[in-house]
Amino acid sequence: RIPNPESRIPNPESRIPNPEPRIPDLAPMSAFWYFLPDVTQTELVVADRLQRPVLARYGLEGVLEDVHVVPDQCVVSEPRNGPRGKTGCLLYPVPVSGEIPAKVGYFPDLQEWRKVNGSAGASPSHPTVPPSPTSRISSPASRPPPPAPYHLGYATESPPRPEELERRELVGGYPVRDQQDREWIVPVLRAVDNPRGRLSAAFAWDENDQPTVGVDPRFADLWERSARVWDLIDNKTEADEGGVMSQAFGARDDAFLFRYLTDCLAVNYRVNNSVLATLDRITPGWLSAHAASWMLNATVDLFKYKQFLEAQKKTKPPSPPPGVNSGPGTTAADPDTAPAEAN
Repeated sequence: RIPNPESRIPNPESRIPNPEPRIPDLAPMSAFWYFLPDVTQTELVVADRLQRPVLARYGLEGVLEDVHVVPDQCVVSEPRNGPRGKTGCLLYPVPVSGEIPAKVGYFPDLQEWRKVNGSAGASPSHPTVPPSPTSRISSPASRPPPPAPYHLGYATESPPRPEELERRELVGGYPVRDQQDREWIVPVLRAVDNPRGRLSAAFAWDENDQPTVGVDPRFADLWERSARVWDLIDNKTEADEGGVMSQAFGARDDAFLFRYLTDCLAVNYRVNNSVLATLDRITPGWLSAHAASWMLNATVDLFKYKQFLEAQKKTKPPSPPPGVNSGPGTTAADPDTAPAEAN
């Protein structure tokens, strides 16, 4: 029942779109479209690059974090009439395959659209309203406005699949299939043989100017939360082989776990709460509690930890002294099977 950790993760560098994305004759519009009302193309694109402040205005800075260059990484158009008759800009983040739709624009007969509240799609990893640097409670006048609504669309006959939503660089992990048999690469954030899991390291200097090694700042908050996830899973491992969420959502910790899982998927995919909610409208129940449980287990490499415990039982090592934790973060011999790495 342990997923095969030798996942098929292509080399991200080999999948960077060419300077001139090829346009197949009958290319399906598989990824999501974004329509930003009341924005002109000259405001959104300057020197062939998307303007991050404009994306942040709609709460899209995080989900489009790896999308910068136009048209290599994103196709932009300015239709006369968009969803609900509004004017604005259409964005199509180019999948790692480099393919773009044969038709670029707003086609209500071929696409499905829904209005999205920018605040609803925000992620804790990419907060839309940063705290005040001088006070714990900022005044209303000093707070930036909440993200503006935008529209999310997709091709009616070709709904987005995980491979169309992949980021340009992947963090190594386990392939886990959802209820629709679609494969998602779930990143390993911590493991028994490496406290940072498969996250990249970051070098810094402490207050004494001594070099230290930590987690890439982009994932620091998520990595901290993974410690709590490990504690929850470890407490249930003996009683529940399926993991924390093998029954159903609704337990005391499930809201925290579900938000954590959303952010974990966002590490390797261009998703946020609204994107995942739209996928659920397309295929209701695609993220079953069973699949969510496997995904959570993968983030802390529960599979390798179980192998580690089995190896300990065979060698019968002496009992650790009181207060010593043998969970992820300790040093251990590398078991035979490890999660796949992103090249």
